[in-house]
Amino acid sequence: MSFSVIAEDKIVSEKHTTYFRSVVAFGKTRIVEGDKRLEAFEAKRRKISECTQVYIIAIDVKYIAGKEDIEYINAKR
Repeated sequence: MSFSVIAEDKIVSEKHTTYFRSVVAFGKTRIVEGDKRLEAFEAKRRKISECTQVYIIAIDVKYIAGKEDIEYINAKR
């Protein structure tokens, strides 16, 4: 599975492009059970008080790849 996070994405209309920074994590997923599941569930329940049941899925990350647009790098200079 993969999980993507876009850290920044700025639309630059006059150049017909975007300046972006992002990362993608690749790995395997598994359902968390036992005490670890209860700990994660309790942490999530504190944020969403109506939550009564949930599957907790962990990502065992194998590697992470990141990208940063060249225009973004040049604009920072």
